[in-house]
Amino acid sequence: MRTLACCKDGRVFSGGKDGSLLVRDGRSTGTLLLERKAADGGAVTALLSARDDVASGSDDFAARIWRRDETVIVLLGHTDAIRCVACLDDFAVVATGSADTTVRLWRPRRRQGEEEEDTPTPRHVLRHSGSVEDVACYWAAAGEQEARVASACSDGTVRIWDGERGCLLAKREGHRDFVGSIMTFATQQSGNHGPMVVATGSDDATVRLWTFDEDLRSEADISLETVATELEERRLPGGSCALVSALRDLDDFLIGRVEVKRRVAVLVPRALTATHRVLNEDKDTLIEGPPGTGKTQVARRLYHVLNAMGFVREGVASDDVDGCSKRL
Repeated sequence: MRTLACCKDGRVFSGGKDGSLLVRDGRSTGTLLLERKAADGGAVTALLSARDDVASGSDDFAARIWRRDETVIVLLGHTDAIRCVACLDDFAVVATGSADTTVRLWRPRRRQGEEEEDTPTPRHVLRHSGSVEDVACYWAAAGEQEARVASACSDGTVRIWDGERGCLLAKREGHRDFVGSIMTFATQQSGNHGPMVVATGSDDATVRLWTFDEDLRSEADISLETVATELEERRLPGGSCALVSALRDLDDFLIGRVEVKRRVAVLVPRALTATHRVLNEDKDTLIEGPPGTGKTQVARRLYHVLNAMGFVREGVASDDVDGCSKRL
């Protein structure tokens, strides 16, 4: 047997290397209740129970939801073996992770007024840079309906996704080998629900605990102006008048350079809230482009941002040998 799952009614599901799915009565002597084929070639690689239903993933690239009435919903779309399955609210949201480097989000249980699909299609495809080894789903906060998906990747990274829009909210690095397992749990603060904690296990022989802000936003929602405003209103720690001024100056100067501004806007809050800083004297910021495109001005403004955060004390912008780049 490759994997197990138990339902609240006492049924025990087991998935085998031969693709079989066995259902036994876990409250008696283990009487075999049902035997089904859960994979068209290969093994059953993942099982997950939610009340009376069970979801399975297999080497045949398909996930299946086995209902109590013995009907089956087949989820097709992956192009390699499925490694993991997770869900929220009895399969209202289902996440499947695969060796094809994606997590696919499904909504097999239809909302009121929506028509049933004969063959459900994924709502979102979340792309990674390696095989997805495990996945978990959770609500952003108690009583809120903001779905989050946490994924563990073979490249050693952990990612948090918006379960409704399918956009990346956070990516963390720290493990030195592939991350094979992930789970989430809620913390308590003074009797109230605290932030969710994501726990990950890796082949580097470590377990790491990660906390993420409950108001995580997509990078598409972040701008230099929003960061400056949050610093001004003290909704972000570590701010100063100098940093607010430097960010707005950079925002005004970088007209049309949306991706560059967004990248800086994402990195500034992350740097300010980091629990420790790693200094690397060998790393420079290289700004390249033809003469007359404002490289020196950009370098000076980036220096003022870094200086206001306390990362640099002094810096010099100088031409390189061909006059086509600036180095801070």
